[in-house]
Amino acid sequence: YKDNRIFVSVETLIPLVLANPPQPVVGEAQDTDASKELAGNLEKTLLSLYEDLYLKKKLQDVARHLLIGMRVGVLKYSWDMSLGPKRDGKRTGGIRVDVLRPSRVVLDKNTTDIDDPPLVAEYCKATIQELGVMYSDKKEELYKLTGASESDFSKLGTMLDYMKIWFKYYDDAGEEQSG
Repeated sequence: YKDNRIFVSVETLIPLVLANPPQPVVGEAQDTDASKELAGNLEKTLLSLYEDLYLKKKLQDVARHLLIGMRVGVLKYSWDMSLGPKRDGKRTGGIRVDVLRPSRVVLDKNTTDIDDPPLVAEYCKATIQELGVMYSDKKEELYKLTGASESDFSKLGTMLDYMKIWFKYYDDAGEEQSG
């Protein structure tokens, strides 16, 4: 019965913690009517984006991870080119927010600033075909390594584990770079 008590406790706390989640507030830059109108419109746009991305639900998932003892909650913000309105037959892209399971994320053990870690990695899964679409410039090399081909659908559906890694390094001139 221990698990049931934990579940009830966590599900009771989450609505209390997120009853009034933070929302964007925009102030005007100048004391003019145009600046006030611009600030109001920007605030409404940000609030609608907050609702469209279901951020309250995602914050609940992060709170759930923290309350059940995972010690960290992870939201991944990215730019997705498949979202957004079409212009000239192409999509303009849009913001995407995903909740990641903390056990699938690796942070550099020497991280001192959690807002700017030098290395972050994410464990991912995808089929050979999906990886070929995501990394089209490496498609032939991927197919060669896995023994897959365009016509072999049974091989293309094979799931692979891979890691996405983001890191910082310094070039020869001593300038900070990201990879």
